[in-house]
Amino acid sequence: RFPEKCFFFSYAILFYAAIKGLGEWLGADEMNRRAPLIVLGSVCLLWLIVYFLPPTSRPPAWHCWL
Repeated sequence: RFPEKCFFFSYAILFYAAIKGLGEWLGADEMNRRAPLIVLGSVCLLWLIVYFLPPTSRPPAWHCWL
């Protein structure tokens, strides 16, 4: 089927790009290796802060589970 072929090729391209980027990152010197970690770590930290902040004017997303 056609849609499954598109998913297969897109995952193959994504896997290739991830492996290529990981190889470039591991081949870099120590100073160039630290900057992406700081950027990605700060994005993850910001996401966690926003995720765990209590909502101000709306009920929590899990209120229907209780």
